[in-house]
Amino acid sequence: MSESADVDALRSDVARFQALAERAERRLRAAHEVSRVLAEETTVVGALPRVLGSLGIALQAKLGAVWVPSGSTLEVKTLWTSEPYQATTWDQLCRRHRLGMGSGVPGRTWRDRGLCWVPEIGNDSTMPRHDGLLTLRVRSGLGFPIILGDEVVGIIELFSVRSETPDDHLVELLRVFGLQLGQFIQQVRTHDRLRTQVSHQQQLTRASSVFNATLEVDEIFSELAKLVVPWLGDWCTIHTVEDNGSLELAATTARDTALTDRVHALVDDHAPNPDHMAGVHEALRSRKTVFLATISDDELQRMARTPSHLEALRALEISSYAIVPITARGVPVAALSVICSSPRRLSGDDLPVVEEIAGRAGLAAANARLYAEAHGNALELVVERETLTKLNEIGPTLTAELDLQVLVQSVTETATQLTGAQFGAFYFSPRAPGESFALGAVAGITREDFAKFPKTGLFAPVFDSRGVVRIEDVGADPRHAVNRVGRNMVDGHLSVRSYLSVPVTTRAGNVIGGLLFGHEKPKVFSERAQRIAMGLASNAATALDNARLYTDAQRLIKELEKTNAELDQFAYVASHDLRAPLRGISNLAMWVEEDLGETAPPKIVEQLRLLKGRAARMDKLINGLLELARVGRARQKPERIDVTELLHETIDLLSPRTEARVLIVGSMPTVHAEKFALQQVFLNLITNALQHSQRDDVVVRVSSTDRGDQCELAVADNGIGIAPEHHTRVWQIFQTLRSRDLTEAIGIGLTIVKKQVEANGGRAWIDDTVREGATVRFTWPLRAK
Repeated sequence: MSESADVDALRSDVARFQALAERAERRLRAAHEVSRVLAEETTVVGALPRVLGSLGIALQAKLGAVWVPSGSTLEVKTLWTSEPYQATTWDQLCRRHRLGMGSGVPGRTWRDRGLCWVPEIGNDSTMPRHDGLLTLRVRSGLGFPIILGDEVVGIIELFSVRSETPDDHLVELLRVFGLQLGQFIQQVRTHDRLRTQVSHQQQLTRASSVFNATLEVDEIFSELAKLVVPWLGDWCTIHTVEDNGSLELAATTARDTALTDRVHALVDDHAPNPDHMAGVHEALRSRKTVFLATISDDELQRMARTPSHLEALRALEISSYAIVPITARGVPVAALSVICSSPRRLSGDDLPVVEEIAGRAGLAAANARLYAEAHGNALELVVERETLTKLNEIGPTLTAELDLQVLVQSVTETATQLTGAQFGAFYFSPRAPGESFALGAVAGITREDFAKFPKTGLFAPVFDSRGVVRIEDVGADPRHAVNRVGRNMVDGHLSVRSYLSVPVTTRAGNVIGGLLFGHEKPKVFSERAQRIAMGLASNAATALDNARLYTDAQRLIKELEKTNAELDQFAYVASHDLRAPLRGISNLAMWVEEDLGETAPPKIVEQLRLLKGRAARMDKLINGLLELARVGRARQKPERIDVTELLHETIDLLSPRTEARVLIVGSMPTVHAEKFALQQVFLNLITNALQHSQRDDVVVRVSSTDRGDQCELAVADNGIGIAPEHHTRVWQIFQTLRSRDLTEAIGIGLTIVKKQVEANGGRAWIDDTVREGATVRFTWPLRAK
């Protein structure tokens, strides 16, 4: 072999080694860039463009794209080019195509779940975008999948201006990149899911707080709509079920003004059709959520009832919806419709949250309606009491008045007022055949005007022992439609639509007169009005009516007691719902702290400590509020209590620190009281003394003074004391004298003490004569009342 041949061989080897070194360097550079991007980014949206660009530069590519599965095709999500002036051409070329499985480099990669390498594009004329790629002057291309478990969640494709052959090392490297990207996507999804769960819990807690702040059903539904948008959907409607079964639009909310106008146009022009099973009526009838994750145009056509309705639906670009029935005490009272517009969609993971907030709104609505019923019953009770007062006022007149004219005038005026009549009259029966009715008294009208009232067939029944006559609408009653009394003012006669007449009967059964009442509006006189009139017409009926009123009052009291018990149950359920997110927050903080370990920055450690501390304080606050609410309500049977033994038991429960001392000074009384109540007072006072003295060697002294039928107990400490200007303030709820980040106090202890002491007949105060430390005194009966 000649020297020239040796040189050529050597040069060939050097070129080959240089090419290998260059490829190795490209692989290392690509691995470094991908690792750096994944370490820096926290979102998929932020990471994919950077990974694509870094790979393109490191592997000396010209074009790149990221494709993701969308149903049975792939759609492009991210594009890159090394030559910015070709970005628009590359973008248009890719977005014109939705590649199926096996179509082009991305489709082949998706089908084979592995790397696809096209060394020479010019030789593959069947490939989509073939002409466009050649126009962009690229010769070879490759694609590799992003793998998440068993799922291909994306494909990255790169095109180069050089014609390259497959490189096994690069193939393996790209396979690893696909797995790394899949793991990164999994981590981001997990993090997003946890963040979403925390956000949902916070929103649900806020929802409960908002719902609990009102007792108006309409306001609850209005606040529900405001909470749902834009949290769970782009717009929503709430339809309430009326008493007659019809639907009434109670609330509508959308993410912006333009969408709000389109939504109002839809609901105003196309109300839900009772004969159309889809939508609101279907949810209310089935009492189950109606959910469509994806809404096609065919589905819109099925939903639409007219062409204009279809156009209105299309204009809203509806992508998915959920309609959840809202029930109150097991009865559907409303339907919440949550709708998303493209590109946003509701997922199956959103349904439990939508149903949960609807359930909480339903619970709040149930309590609001219960309150409204109780309030209405209370108003009825007030009306009944006023009626009873009037009846009691007229009673002495019925029994003592000797002037017949005064008597009938008083009865007529009272009856006219209590029955709601526009006017009333008292007529005496004819004493002898041939005599006419004698007008005894009128109310609400002058005698001259009443004289124009025609004496029609309405008069006869009340005087011939046929009993009470009550007509809702005289003009519509076939028995009396011909009577001029039922017409509007004709020839100067009174206009009467509602009519009531009651005979005034002696104990012997003789009709001596009649009370007649009228009103120009129909349906004025109820059965209650009829009963009142009958009661006033007979002394005996007055006593019966009083008995009825007393029975009604007792019934209403029992219903109110039941309502209070249900409200207590609601407070317990609400406190449970408040604790659930607190446990989630504490657990999340603990997991974050465990994950970070000793590498956590001091600032993060401090923030986690504050987070856990505040969650714990909130839990204490909830416990304190429940404890405060129970004071004076959850009563125990009084028992004989040796206060000395009770104090020893209390001190053992508290387990004060070694340096602190709790002393029982002098003798203690024996009382007959509820043990829990007295121990609760001591627990709070001694705990306050130990916690707020601001010294480890605090000495707490408990003493007693005899005050006759009471004992005066004192809990004193040698701490920093309480300034006189705060002696009143510290008894108020949530009041603490130090920053809440510096103390574990929640400001409820002394409030509980004061309420418990006063509930048991004593009083509590801070001794303002003490110059060292703080002394709290309270009195307690020796025997429970």
